This record gives sequence, C-alpha cells and structure tokens, in this order.
Amino acid sequence: YQRRVRGQITKMVSRIDLCLVLLILVVAPHVFAKPLELDETHFKKIVDGSKHVLVQFVEYSWKDSQDYTKVSDEFASFTDLLITKVDISSAKALKEQYKITEFPTTKFFLKGGASPVDYKGDHTPDSLADFVYFNINPKLRHLKDLAARFFSEENSRADLLQEAEGEVKNIDGPLAEIAQFYVLVMKRIIEKGSDFVEKEKQRLSALINNPNTVAAKKTLFNKRVSILNSFRHL
Repeated sequence: YQRRVRGQITKMVSRIDLCLVLLILVVAPHVFAKPLELDETHFKKIVDGSKHVLVQFVEYSWKDSQDYTKVSDEFASFTDLLITKVDISSAKALKEQYKITEFPTTKFFLKGGASPVDYKGDHTPDSLADFVYFNINPKLRHLKDLAARFFSEENSRADLLQEAEGEVKNIDGPLAEIAQFYVLVMKRIIEKGSDFVEKEKQRLSALINNPNTVAAKKTLFNKRVSILNSFRHL
C-alpha cells in the first residue's frame, strides 16, 4: 500500500513540475532563455507532436556548450517551439531509442511529424537556428539562397526582389519579420548600393556591443547580422 501511495505521489509531483514548466513558457517566454532540460518522463510528455521541439542530446549537461543557450534565446518568443536538451548519461532508454552514439546529437521533432529530422551541420548558433527556421518553413531557405544571388547578380536584382516579395506574402507569424528583413535589405541595396550590407553590419554590431542595449534587442540585431551575412558573392 505504501509503495502504491509513493508511486501516486511521484506521478503528481511530476505533473506539477511539468505544469510549472509549461506555465513559465506561456506566461513569460521572453525571459526563458536557457534550454529546457528534459528527463525521460518529461521527454515523452513534451515531445508529443503538439509543438516543434529541438532536442540536443548531451552527455553530462555541465559540459554543454553555451552556444546552445543562444539558440534558445533566439526562439524564446515562439509559442509553438521549444528548445530542449537531454542529459543522456541519465536517460539510457532514450539513448538506445534514438541510437545516440556521439555528442552533441541534435534532432528536430516537427509538430505533427512522426520521425525527427537529424541535424548534421556544425553546432554553431547560426547554423542551428537556420536548421530550425528552414524546417519550420522551407521558404526561408529559398530567401537565403535569393539573398546570395541578389548580391552577385546585379542585373537580375529587380526580378529577384519581386520573387522574394512573393515568398514573403506566404510567411506569417514570428517568421514574417525575419522574411521581411530579407526584402528590406534588398531594397536598401538597390537604393544605396552593395556597401549598405557592411555599413549596416557595423551599425548593428555597435548596438549589440552597447551595454545599454537590452537583451531582446541584442537577439534581434544578432539575427539581422546573420541575415546580412547571407548577402555575399557566390
């Protein structure tokens, strides 16, 4: 009897912990910068197909790179996306289920998807962020490709701008602002010349390094610098 009661209490505590986590994410997503740490029990409840979930499997979380926190911070305002990590040293069942053999291993569980998408690139903040963006909406990958072509193919800029504007019309939610910045940069390059890219990167970098710039703005400016880096010669 005591064993059964203890089991029921453990389940109740687990549910309360999960509810508190989800409440923090909904009520104050902008202050929740660190990746959500999942154990095996919470993993099954969080990765249930109801939202996008990026999971980084690490061995001994205290060894985890701080770069992953930057990814979490970038997506803090997304209400249907969670950036999480699992310390595989205490989650052996998940290690076997997903055949984790090296660290870190990152997988993206799309909302409504049956199987995760494996990440195979460098574990840098920009690369991981692009991986998430491109899987949520492949049109963002197309915009990044258009940016490189736009910078290199000066005689085709009017047509490429028109193509980019067509893509942006079909992107909504929190991704819309990112998509619109590609178009804005294209228009500024047409107005001010290709030098606009480097000048704008310098301006944004100064704001990022300014101690008076709030964290949310720094995250936004870092993303814009990343987009500006897409405008380069092929």
